[in-house]
Amino acid sequence: MDLYENQRSTSKIKRDASVNDRIPDGLFLACPYCGTQMYNKQLGDYRVCAKCGYGFRLQARERVALLTDNFEEMDADIEMTTPDFPGYAEKLARAKSQTDLGESVLTGVANIEGEQMALGVMDSYFMMGSLGSMTGEKITRLFEYATAHQLPVVLFTASGGARMMAAAVANKPDSMKLLAVTQLTSFSESEMQATQLTQASLVDTVTHLAAMAFQVGVDGTISSPEEAKAIQAVTSQSFVRITPGIRLLGDDNGDQRRVTTPQKARHHGATGLVVGRSITQAVSPLEAYQRVLQEWCKD
Repeated sequence: MDLYENQRSTSKIKRDASVNDRIPDGLFLACPYCGTQMYNKQLGDYRVCAKCGYGFRLQARERVALLTDNFEEMDADIEMTTPDFPGYAEKLARAKSQTDLGESVLTGVANIEGEQMALGVMDSYFMMGSLGSMTGEKITRLFEYATAHQLPVVLFTASGGARMMAAAVANKPDSMKLLAVTQLTSFSESEMQATQLTQASLVDTVTHLAAMAFQVGVDGTISSPEEAKAIQAVTSQSFVRITPGIRLLGDDNGDQRRVTTPQKARHHGATGLVVGRSITQAVSPLEAYQRVLQEWCKD
């Protein structure tokens, strides 16, 4: 029996081309890293692939909803004007419809765990977070408001690069220190590579971003203590190196991947610490704070 011949004679199931028209856009998607097909809602609020941990992009309003206890938007009426380029008006209309924004940045006053701050979130779904003139205007107004009301500024950028950092430097008051976030301490190297679709090492990406920030006049970086010495090597001794991911011995690492103790952070070249759960979740927060301070001051 000729199996191949039999296979050729088997009738094929005819594809119903109208099926695609009956499936809503975005109902199913594939992870760009591991290729797993999944139902959109399976990603959850944080939009993470359940198989490999790849993080899908969040829109600005999604990030604000996940991050803040409350948020009051500023300058919502400022919108990008339409330049006289063929097809640009249609592209701009799609971006506004998709993001519910008039510009590529969402700005406002936020409250996070009892702390009030000026918050800006770039939206990569809005024409890949393009830095237009009105985006710059909204960010400038955010810094002016923060300065007038003595609020810290937190800015989530869509990989804005040197031009965006230079714009922030140009618009900040002299008394304000501007710090650039490199890579989150909740990332391992493999998770960073999967999320950002890169084969570069953690140290290489951190030092590249730190050097870029230093060149345009940013005052320092926020990074893991593990990269502090490498950052100093590509910047300067006076460049500020603030390090989260700090744990006291015996503390649970939680969701953090790159952690160390206060003493080791100082030896690695950190100039300042961000300490959260080791103090706030301690039985005695005051005693935990005193331990952190004591370790930080050890030679």
